[in-house]
Amino acid sequence: MLVAVPLLLVTLLAIVEFALVMSKLQQVALASRAGAGLAAQQSSLDVVAVKTQVDRELAVGGISAGSCEVLLQHNVQEVTPVVMSSGAGCTCQSPSTPALPSSSLVPAGCVRVTVCVQLSALTPDLLSTLGVSLGSSFVNNSTTLPHEAGS
Repeated sequence: MLVAVPLLLVTLLAIVEFALVMSKLQQVALASRAGAGLAAQQSSLDVVAVKTQVDRELAVGGISAGSCEVLLQHNVQEVTPVVMSSGAGCTCQSPSTPALPSSSLVPAGCVRVTVCVQLSALTPDLLSTLGVSLGSSFVNNSTTLPHEAGS
C-alpha cells in the first residue's frame, strides 16, 4: 500500500501535466497559423510584425511569456528558400521537410512560420519535484501558406 500511493501520485501528476501541455500546444498551433496568415498578406515580409502577431495570439491563449523565437521561411521571389529569425533567446530550427512548394506549384511563393516556445511557459513543471523536469525543453509548430500579397 505504501508503494502504491507515491506511484499513483507520480502517475496523476504526469497525466495532469500532459493534459496541460496538449491544451497549450493548440494555442501554439493557432499562433503559428495567425503569424503565417499575416506573413502571407505582407508585400514586404517583416519577421518582427509576425512575431508581434504570434505573441499577441499566445497572450490571448494564456501563454503570457510569448514565443522565444519565430522563424519566417519563404521562397517569395527567391529560388532558394530564405529563413528570417526574430533573433530571440532560444535555438529554433526551421523544418526542412517538407520543402516549401516550388514556384511551379505556387507561382507567388510560400511562407512558413515556425513558432518556438519554452515548455516551462506552457505549464507548471509539476514533475520537477520528483526529479523529472521538462523546463529546459522547447516545443514548436510550423504553418505553411501561399503568399498572397500583390495577387
